[in-house]
Amino acid sequence: MLLTGVFKLLGEKVNAARVLVLLLSAGMLWAGSLLLWKTWGPVHALAGALLLCLLPWYLMLSVAVMVGLPSLAFAMFSLLALVYWHLRRQTLFLILSGLILALSVHTKVFTGFLAPVFWPDC
Repeated sequence: MLLTGVFKLLGEKVNAARVLVLLLSAGMLWAGSLLLWKTWGPVHALAGALLLCLLPWYLMLSVAVMVGLPSLAFAMFSLLALVYWHLRRQTLFLILSGLILALSVHTKVFTGFLAPVFWPDC
């Protein structure tokens, strides 16, 4: 559905799909860095982002049009919302985490197996 919206907005070209995947990859990198910042501190966040960008295939796969990357990006956003819920105890973050995880599972079902990782008390 996201890809259809991007195609309607930018035209039916491969580069339009690559832009969508690149934005989701950048969002996943941002969410992972922010997650590291909130749990371990700024040094670990910077090191994690730098190490991820230095991986040999990360930059190339960040523009490859694959179904798995958007699903993993949404799962990372869900995990970030869950961390914010633990930090602030606002119900909005817990609801947002569940909705984004549902969007992730709707995109690709394999992230449904990550749910026990998000809620280890289950």
